[in-house]
Amino acid sequence: MGKDPTKPRGKMSSYAYFVQTCREEHKKKHPEATVNFSEFSKKCSERWKTMSAKEKGKFEDMAKLDKVRYEREMKNYIPPKGEKKKRFKDPNAPKRPPSAFFIFCAEFRPKVKEETPGLSIGDVAKKLGEMWNKTSSEEKQPYEKKAAKLKEKYEKKGREYALLGNYDSSMVYYQGVIQQIHKHCLSLRDPALKVKWQQVRQELAEEYEQVKSIVNTLESFKVDKPVDFPNPLPEESPRDPDVWPPPTPAEHRGPAQVKKPVTVSKPQRKESPGMQHRGPVGRGQPNVKSDRPNTRDGRVNKPKEEKSKKNAQEGVGDVEQRKFDGTGYDSDLVDALERDIVSRNLNIHWDDIADLEDAKKLLREAVVLPMWMPDFFKGIRRPWKGVLMVGPPGTGKTMLAKAVATECGTTFFNVSSSTLTSKYRGESEKLVRLLFEMARFYAPTTIFIDEIDSMCGRRGTSDEHEASRRVKSELLVQMDGVGGAQESDDPSKMVMVLAATNFPWDIDEALRRRLEKRIYIPLPTAKGRAELLKINLREVEVASDVDLTLIAEKIEGYSGADITIVCRDASMMAMRRRIQGLSPEEIRALSKDELQMPVTMEDFELALKKISKSVSAADLEKYESWMSEFGSV
Repeated sequence: MGKDPTKPRGKMSSYAYFVQTCREEHKKKHPEATVNFSEFSKKCSERWKTMSAKEKGKFEDMAKLDKVRYEREMKNYIPPKGEKKKRFKDPNAPKRPPSAFFIFCAEFRPKVKEETPGLSIGDVAKKLGEMWNKTSSEEKQPYEKKAAKLKEKYEKKGREYALLGNYDSSMVYYQGVIQQIHKHCLSLRDPALKVKWQQVRQELAEEYEQVKSIVNTLESFKVDKPVDFPNPLPEESPRDPDVWPPPTPAEHRGPAQVKKPVTVSKPQRKESPGMQHRGPVGRGQPNVKSDRPNTRDGRVNKPKEEKSKKNAQEGVGDVEQRKFDGTGYDSDLVDALERDIVSRNLNIHWDDIADLEDAKKLLREAVVLPMWMPDFFKGIRRPWKGVLMVGPPGTGKTMLAKAVATECGTTFFNVSSSTLTSKYRGESEKLVRLLFEMARFYAPTTIFIDEIDSMCGRRGTSDEHEASRRVKSELLVQMDGVGGAQESDDPSKMVMVLAATNFPWDIDEALRRRLEKRIYIPLPTAKGRAELLKINLREVEVASDVDLTLIAEKIEGYSGADITIVCRDASMMAMRRRIQGLSPEEIRALSKDELQMPVTMEDFELALKKISKSVSAADLEKYESWMSEFGSV
């Protein structure tokens, strides 16, 4: 098949533009001279190496413009039948894992070349193959173990790509691992070991088919077909209080301004994707009823008479709505970050968190007090740029962040590594930059990054990608630009980064320096454990024989999450005893009062026998050692 004349011209590199310019200059100086291509290319290469970055900049700009042109034309290009569009190749994807033989060749190839320098590439490969065949199975074991580790790492990367939505790259990983296991099975002689490897290959093949079906489903969405949704959305199910709820569309308003004239303005409604704002409301404005009730989320919104009366009494004037101007950014990126703004529907207060008084005090000082005393927090007393909460899992780090969102009047961004990760090159850095620009716009703001070690590990390690290093660099630059109340700025324009991690020793040193306060969230004390028991059991009837002080002594070393699990399991013991031996029909016929039995001391003893603590003494020593070296409370 001939070349398609409608296909866009390929993109040119900066060096190609340089060679083209040299050829044109040579033609002008020597129009009749014949050009020896190899000599001319050699001279161009030598000249290119001696050029400065500034001299090369002109050609690099030309290459960037040509790349934009090529990508724009390729989007509209439809290949003829029998041809397929070139699949996007992830530039950050590592190479496929080498086999044991390849690792062996990489080690012995320099020795073979040194011993016999005249051998060709094919002869060297032949000799290495003979050496491998003569190698005993015991000598091959180190190479096979190394190859197995690389396969495991490659398989893990494939699953990570699938979780992040990069299904094309994930399929390449899966194919590579399955092929390597197939080759390995052919070389095995032990039947039992061969069966195990075949089972592993079968499991991976099933995962690969699942990813493939997801890709096919996504491709089907691109076809313009009407989609019917006959069934209404189900009712909202009860939410687990220990799980962070999905962020809801938030309203962002500027500071209240008190005006002398009393004005009544007609409310204007403006809707944008994922957000709904209300227009300016005049002081003492009566409720305006429309002919059609607002039935958003399946519920009719009732007029808030009490709130409007309160505002009228306090003399609240016009409240200006504030909407971030995302000019220069992709609207999808702006909308995605807008959805991560958490400003309501969180109902966690300081009193709901037992113990941790030092952490509460520092967070109040870092977030709340600068809002109350902006004139004091200036200069050297400026608010902290960043706070890092360190501690074992389940000790209340995320709960403290929820309490900050509930108690403080600041705009709260709940950010995870998935929020700031994109499969497209350069987009993750844009997301970080956009996040901080939005935070400065909606200031005062708190940015909460949970499990920050997964996004900002140490730089310079062997398994670090260029893309992740760029994201870390952008985050560090933006955090340096984050400021509290400076003398030249509005004192209320404050942005603070609040981070949490279970692995502080994996965090990059530069990021650790920018998180100025590093506080340890330890396991609860005896008093804290007793308070946690009371908080968890406040909605459950407790028998008179239950001694919470005695239970608190028995659960020493348990984290807050462990204590919640113990209370939950103990509260279900009575129900388990009641339904034991009953048929499904009899269980359904039971009344609510029969199941609402009080929790007894025996229930707690049974629960403690089944549930062990999740944090070891060695882990605690590790945290305390890190805090003694790097802590800043």
